[in-house]
Amino acid sequence: MRTSIAVSLTVLLLGACGAPSESARPRDVGTLGERNSAVPTVAPTVAPIDLGDIDDDAEEIDPAVASGFLVWTRDADGRTLTSRLDRTGREVQRLDGIFIATTQGSWRWGEQVRSVTTYRCERYDDEGAMVQAIDAQPGAATRAALVLEKTSTEQVIVEPPADGDGAYDFQQSVELVGSVGRYLFVRRSTYVDACGAHGITSMWSMIWDAARGSEVVLPDDMPFVAGARADALRALTQDEDGFPASEGTMALSEIVPRFDTDGALRPVLQFTAPTCYACTRGGGGSYTKSAFLPASALPELLAPYERAPHAVRTFLAAHRGIELGGWSALP
Repeated sequence: MRTSIAVSLTVLLLGACGAPSESARPRDVGTLGERNSAVPTVAPTVAPIDLGDIDDDAEEIDPAVASGFLVWTRDADGRTLTSRLDRTGREVQRLDGIFIATTQGSWRWGEQVRSVTTYRCERYDDEGAMVQAIDAQPGAATRAALVLEKTSTEQVIVEPPADGDGAYDFQQSVELVGSVGRYLFVRRSTYVDACGAHGITSMWSMIWDAARGSEVVLPDDMPFVAGARADALRALTQDEDGFPASEGTMALSEIVPRFDTDGALRPVLQFTAPTCYACTRGGGGSYTKSAFLPASALPELLAPYERAPHAVRTFLAAHRGIELGGWSALP
């Protein structure tokens, strides 16, 4: 059996800790009043194209024979830049945004905000009469995709919903946390307020293979996780919040790529377990708590990227202080 790293750990079963009251819950779409789609829709820059021409057997580009490298960085203001390097590490071009190289060519990471239909919040008394109506908030969600520069082929990584499923407020964002070679580490955050006592935030993450145009599925049994898992379980059990973690409730929720100053890959593992709403901490979403531990080793998938190529190390040495987001080799 294999499992995806994509995990959403918002634990709604703990609803007793601040769950919506019965009178505050939306009843059904037909009684929720006027819809709200005030956020203008941004049309995609290209139409989706059949990914059939993406090679399922695509191999990694050997850095030793690469024609060059793409290195993307993020500054203090969140702006992303990609530097194209030659084989010696000399910067020959600088591009706005994030570009990822595969055997098919260079892919540009793109985001577009789309509107999401939300609904007026109606509250009822015990006899079913409406006592209050609150106008819906403009809903919005981010669509994330990769676009191949030479053909405009598009890989849709996150497709946002058009409807908030009865929510009074719906906000969804997507972040490219980092990348190594063809693999992208993607995080999605969703905030939903369904007219309850408070809104709920959920987190979801995955690893995307840009060469195959698909999500990476990792095996259930990953030996590199064992040591960190034990430490995380101990940390999330001994924190005395009244919700001790267990092997059954704690899960690996994200592999976060981190790089040393010379580009060496040092991933951090996030483990998440349920807790009460007021105890929420660690960035894993509402009703959760998280612990972050360094991986004792790299999974087989990422082992080839443990040490950055000479050209990337040379570039980083000449640009001390920049935040490395990722690198990839050009065919």
